[in-house]
Amino acid sequence: MNKNDYFILGYGKFGRRVTQTLIEKNNNVIVLDNNKEVIDKAPDTVSCAMCIDTTDINALKETGILNATCIIVAISDVQDSILTCANLVELGVKGNIIARAQNTMHKRVLKTIGIEHVAVPEEEVAHRVGLQAMYHFDESVHSLTADYVWVSLVVSNRNCTNQPLKDLNIRGKINASILFIKHNGENIFPVKSDTTLSLGDLVVIMASEKTLGLAIDFFTDSMFRSVNKEQEHENTPLVPQTKRRLRKIQIKLKKKTKNG
Repeated sequence: MNKNDYFILGYGKFGRRVTQTLIEKNNNVIVLDNNKEVIDKAPDTVSCAMCIDTTDINALKETGILNATCIIVAISDVQDSILTCANLVELGVKGNIIARAQNTMHKRVLKTIGIEHVAVPEEEVAHRVGLQAMYHFDESVHSLTADYVWVSLVVSNRNCTNQPLKDLNIRGKINASILFIKHNGENIFPVKSDTTLSLGDLVVIMASEKTLGLAIDFFTDSMFRSVNKEQEHENTPLVPQTKRRLRKIQIKLKKKTKNG
C-alpha cells in the first residue's frame, strides 16, 4: 500500500464526488460497495473497485483496509454505516476514518462508537448558507471548528490598506487572523506582521462566527456591496408570469380602492 491510498466505502453520489476529488489530486482510490451494478460503473481511474458487504468484518479485513491511509465511510444506509464503522473500530484500523452521517442522531452514534471525524453534509451546507444570508455574502463560508470559520475575501476597503498588519490590530479589533494573501498573482504565506494589504488583494481569513460580520466589513466596503446588491435586484428582469400576477394584483387593489 502507498501512503496516498484512500478507501471509499459506499459509492453513491457522495462517495463518487469524494472519489473524483481524490483522483484529481493523483491519489490511489479503492472503492467498496455491496451493489455489483454500482461497482461495475466505477471508472477506470480508480485503483480498485470491489463488491463486498462492509458489514461483514471478515470480508472487510480481506480488502487490505487495515493499511489504508484514510477511509471515507459514505454509506447512505444508517444501519449499514454504523455496523461498518463498528467493524473498522474493532479491526483497529490505524488510518484516519471520516464518516458521513445522515443526521445528528446518526452522528452521535458514530461518535459514541469511536469515529472522531463525522460530517453531516446537509447540516453543514445549511449552516454556511445561513451565514451567507445573514451577512449578504457571496463567497462560501467554511467551518474550522464549532465556533470558527474561514472565508476568502477581496480587499475593497481602503482603510485597511497601505499599512502594516501589526498596526491594523486585526485580532484585537475583530478576533480574526489572516491565513493567506494573494497579491498581483503572488502567494504570500506565511503572512508576516509587516505585510501590507492593497485593494484587490485576495485574503483568506479565520474568524469567529460571532465576529464574522465585523471581519467582512473590515476588509470590504460593505456599503458599496449593499448598494450593488440593491441595484442588481432592481435590474433583475421579472419573468412574464410574475409580471402578469403583479398586474392582476394591482388591478384588484385599484378596484377595491374605487369601491371603498
